[in-house]
Amino acid sequence: MGFSLQLDDFGTGNASLDLLKNFPFSTVKIDSSFTKEAANKPETRAIIKAITLLSKELSFDIVIEGVETVQQQSFAREYGIKVAQGSTMLKRCR
Repeated sequence: MGFSLQLDDFGTGNASLDLLKNFPFSTVKIDSSFTKEAANKPETRAIIKAITLLSKELSFDIVIEGVETVQQQSFAREYGIKVAQGSTMLKRCR
C-alpha cells in the first residue's frame, strides 16, 4: 500500500512551478477558475494547454476541476485530459 501527492488548484495562489520541481507529486489538478473561463478566453485555453503539456512532460497525471458543461468536457478531452471533476461527471455516476 502506498500513497501519492496531488498538487491541487494548480495555477492559483501558492501552487507554483517551484512546487513541481521540489516535491514528488503524481497528479496536477487544474483549478476550476480556468475551466470556467476556457469557453470565452483564448488566453485561458492557452494556459490550460501549457499546464497540460508541462504535466505530461513531467509524467504527472492531470485532473481538471469544475467541469460543468458538455463543452468543458469536450475541451478537456481535446487536450488529452482524461480525468475531470464536476457536475457533468455526477450524471454519469447515477
